[in-house]
Amino acid sequence: LEARGFELSSEEKDLSADLSALDTDRLAASAPIAPGFSFRFYEPGLAPSLRAFLARNFPGRWLEDTFEALDAGMRGIDLALLAEDKSGEVVGFSRIYDGDSPILGPGVYWRALMGAAPGGLGPIGVDAGKRGLGLGLALLASCVQELARRGVHTMVIDWTTLEAFYGKMGFGVWKRYRTASKELRKS
Repeated sequence: LEARGFELSSEEKDLSADLSALDTDRLAASAPIAPGFSFRFYEPGLAPSLRAFLARNFPGRWLEDTFEALDAGMRGIDLALLAEDKSGEVVGFSRIYDGDSPILGPGVYWRALMGAAPGGLGPIGVDAGKRGLGLGLALLASCVQELARRGVHTMVIDWTTLEAFYGKMGFGVWKRYRTASKELRKS
């Protein structure tokens, strides 16, 4: 492609882990949620706070996709949240998927290749003003622990460059991608 004038992007990866082989309780204990914050699942009363959080931190696709999935029937337990205890405001979120999830995400699009008990995660993010407190890793650890509790064996996190971050929870590269682009000119 490069010989034909295409420019290659940086490499993106899909990561996977066999949750049945991990000590997810130990992993969760290694990344505790900071005092003053708690892990919970979505319920309709959190919609205004979730919308404000996403609009402030992840406007566009993540905001639109999340509420579109909720409107289409996504279960509350498939939307993991971190909330500030004092205010109740959402400060982190992640979509997670198991074999019973009615709305699937990219992490499980390859589920036919993932074995008998596939699961996935993504997107995941923390409020810009709360970063640096370990909340992202704590949220990830809580989600991994929850999906293991639901019986997920192979878990995929799709399209990321954050291999070292996810590697802290036992994830390694499963697939690699590079996109190529070329500006077309009228002849």
